[in-house]
Amino acid sequence: MPQLKFERATSYEEALARAAEECGIEREYWDIFHKKHEVSSDVRRRMLAALGCNVSTTETVEQERAKRFQERWTAVLPKTLVISESDHAIAMTLPASSSNGSLHFEIGLEDGQHLRGRIEAAQLRRAGEVHIADMQAGDPLWFRYELPLPPELPLGYHTITLTLSDESVAQSHLIVCPNRAYLPESLEHGRTAGFNVALYGLRSDRNWGCGDFTDLRELAKWAREEIGFGFIGVNPLHALHNREPYNTSPYLPLSIFYKNLIYIDIESVPEFKSSLCARQQFHSERVQKKIRR
Repeated sequence: MPQLKFERATSYEEALARAAEECGIEREYWDIFHKKHEVSSDVRRRMLAALGCNVSTTETVEQERAKRFQERWTAVLPKTLVISESDHAIAMTLPASSSNGSLHFEIGLEDGQHLRGRIEAAQLRRAGEVHIADMQAGDPLWFRYELPLPPELPLGYHTITLTLSDESVAQSHLIVCPNRAYLPESLEHGRTAGFNVALYGLRSDRNWGCGDFTDLRELAKWAREEIGFGFIGVNPLHALHNREPYNTSPYLPLSIFYKNLIYIDIESVPEFKSSLCARQQFHSERVQKKIRR
């Protein structure tokens, strides 16, 4: 049976490194200029302190590690559970002293309905043991179990509440996802072809030197009607930071909810069409460019 056991560090540096890793702090990273950076112990210490950890001594770091280990692995349920529609059970943890009694569960579905069930704790399949600190061999403090789910549990965002012997012990968000991403009907029994394009690199007789959404529409029409392609991949079109040094990369967007203004076809904007002054100014500038050429 799998066992989870907290292992103590032997030095302050090792304790910091383990604590940082357990908190999701990477040991190293590569920047956008392809330069490798290794995180120093001092940076780990300051980041852990910013997370609220007491990092003054080896002992305090180990106490923080043990506390986080216990909170993570001995919680009856995590705050959020994400499972696939084909999963028939979820993992839960109970102290050894609660291995008997009746376990009731209630799942509040996102449409307002409820699924309820009851099972004896002794009937649950035991999936593992959790040991804390320097426990020696013997009875563990906590057991991990598999709680079977109702077969009619639908996809969606739900909540689950567990009650053991008439005493509420845990509540969690329960997210049930499809087993696979959406697949269009056109791809279920065949293949399709397409190509990628950097929209800013498109040129046409009508654009202002940078490809825009009208160009993209015309390109898609051409690719579909003339070549028979089924898709076009484009570069990120998000709004960008108006600052150095990251103002030119579409992979460092300011917002995922707004598009980069550079791709707007100005001549298709209703206000442009309704403004005689703007159209005359634009026409004058275009004529001057042709003369200079």
